[in-house]
Amino acid sequence: MTSLTAPEESLPAMTTDDDDVIDTLTIGRRIRQLRTERRMTLDDLAAAVDRAPSQLSMIENGKREPKLTLLRTIARALGTDLDALLESEPLDERATMEVS
Repeated sequence: MTSLTAPEESLPAMTTDDDDVIDTLTIGRRIRQLRTERRMTLDDLAAAVDRAPSQLSMIENGKREPKLTLLRTIARALGTDLDALLESEPLDERATMEVS
């Protein structure tokens, strides 16, 4: 019997060109850090990307894997590029401790 799950539900992590594994929690933490550095609330970012704040919260907490098109939109709203969201290295020491 064939599984009918959505592709984003079946993928545990994304990969970059150099085969580094990027987990959804790391991506979410990067989004949260960039958002708070820009003094944006979840509501602000949600309005900018036309999504519900609860959806962005789930992404920031690593409970939902965003589609590539949404990541591009989030990156634009945060004034950065997609590569900044997909970096395998945390942005700072605190983010490193939160992901560990």
